Amino acid sequence: MVEALQGTRGVLRCLQVERVGAYRGDSDSEEENRSVATESEEEADEEKESSSSSSRYKLSLEEVDDLLKTIHTTLNITEDKALLSLHDKMFQGMGEVKHRMFPVHKFLSETIKREWKDPERAPFFSRSLKRRFPFEEDSTQVWNKKPRLDAAFSHVSRNTDLAFEDMGILKDPMDKRADSLLKKAWDSTLANLKPAMASTVVARNLEHWLEQLKAHIEAGTPRKDLLETLPVLMRAVGYIADASAESVRMSARSSALINSTRRALWVKTWTGDTASKTKLCGLPFEGDLVFGPGLEAILERMADKKKAFPIKKKVVPQGNKNFRPFRKTSDSKETGYKRPWRSQRGRGKSGVLFRPPTPNTKSQ
Repeated sequence: MVEALQGTRGVLRCLQVERVGAYRGDSDSEEENRSVATESEEEADEEKESSSSSSRYKLSLEEVDDLLKTIHTTLNITEDKALLSLHDKMFQGMGEVKHRMFPVHKFLSETIKREWKDPERAPFFSRSLKRRFPFEEDSTQVWNKKPRLDAAFSHVSRNTDLAFEDMGILKDPMDKRADSLLKKAWDSTLANLKPAMASTVVARNLEHWLEQLKAHIEAGTPRKDLLETLPVLMRAVGYIADASAESVRMSARSSALINSTRRALWVKTWTGDTASKTKLCGLPFEGDLVFGPGLEAILERMADKKKAFPIKKKVVPQGNKNFRPFRKTSDSKETGYKRPWRSQRGRGKSGVLFRPPTPNTKSQ
């Protein structure tokens, strides 16, 4: 019966994918088909997990809920139980089922917000941090370095005679910034693989050690020998705690870099200067909007003229309005300027040649 229902659901999913493709014949329909197919696979995995014991997860959903119940009991987290009326009990099964959630300590929230304050900062890996998550170079060589740009695109973007890898160049400043941010995001995301992989390796070894400890307890191994294994188990638990906390920090750094990349794409639609666009990309990220309150504060400050710096008006010196500065002879020689000829009436001894004689009143 269960297999028949699962087969019917699979046929309905295929029909749903075909119906979506018939309604949309463009690239959006392909993305929709892929998303529907992915959701179908995830639902099939959940059905397989609930119907059989063979799953990729160590714990079932019921065991996860029991684990959360134990954690809530340990941390003294109480659940608020509301009193239900008779009318509420009639429709109790139709409402949304509330499940227990993992508690989030304020230290983890502050760690994420601290990484978001400077969203464009590149990830930093200290020497001690690298030593905490050691892996063989051969097994991690693929995801230890950023992928280089193909020679074909390098040749197209720079229009060079020869094509070499990782020699491409982008012309738009925001495109360059987005490419740089994506490289940093790659480093941060791939660096997060090391603590994640180290955690799962230690956790699965810890599971084996606990099974061995259980077997020794059932076999009657001396208590002294059992106590000697506790430090190893405690160190394994502590290592998982450190690695998981580092994974949270690196994930927050990756998310901030990716959001800054989205900012670089969206500021291209604004015809502003490059310096202002760069400042907008580096605003602190707060998680709700792409730019957030930082952009709102800038817009309000620009709209409020009272908050701007006072500008002093240029004072024109009071004096003779008809005054003209003396022309320098050196400037006229350099520019080839020639002074026009003017009459020298009344100047010098030869001034009488340039005016008519005046009548002599004495002779009369």
